[in-house]
Amino acid sequence: MREEPLPTEWHWKQALNERGFTAADAIVSPSESHASLLRTCYQLPREISVVYNAMESELHGSVKEPFVLAAGRWWDESKNARILDQAARESSWEVELAGSTRSPSGGEVEISHATQLGELSHDALIDRIRHAAIVVSPSLYEPFGLLALEGARAGAALALADIPTYRELWDDCALFFDPRDGEALVSVLARYARDHVLREEMGRQALRRSRTFTPVNQAAAMAHLYEFLITPAELRRARSA
Repeated sequence: MREEPLPTEWHWKQALNERGFTAADAIVSPSESHASLLRTCYQLPREISVVYNAMESELHGSVKEPFVLAAGRWWDESKNARILDQAARESSWEVELAGSTRSPSGGEVEISHATQLGELSHDALIDRIRHAAIVVSPSLYEPFGLLALEGARAGAALALADIPTYRELWDDCALFFDPRDGEALVSVLARYARDHVLREEMGRQALRRSRTFTPVNQAAAMAHLYEFLITPAELRRARSA
């Protein structure tokens, strides 16, 4: 994310992860893009299995209201609160931020233009997602990005950072922007705000795509992996011969 070497104070975490990868019988990633990053950062002892995250709830059906919703741990710099707050200053629609701006260590990100909702219960957040006409994620990095899935399941128009994970999961179902360019995000939000036909069409496409990320598909993928792990190596070799 920072495009620089890992700081020395995080080497212990890297070593711990490497020990875990070596000890594991399988390595699972929630997206191919995240798997690719793992391959870049670590010498992995085996291939990575990609099993997408999932959700069961149907969230669409509520009347959409003219506001933009984002949610995350905003003190985490990867969530990119600064760019979102910059866009909120110029957006014709209100931009709501759900989630904490204060880190466990006491640091805090300053929000000046977006409406802060603070930390919401899951039910309260889902209620805002149901009603938001636009759901935005400006993240610089995501292994999967559950907010995008929840927004899509609600039939919202998605405005997503142009990062590999979101391209993998939501290409052709969202409008994308450079997450380091506040004006690019402003442009995407303005385009959605003035074009209800575009919003509705992109919302339908996102909803359709979201229905591929189901617990049934997720369970089937994990069951296939477990079956592979418990099958003796000799039998696996015989089957592939």
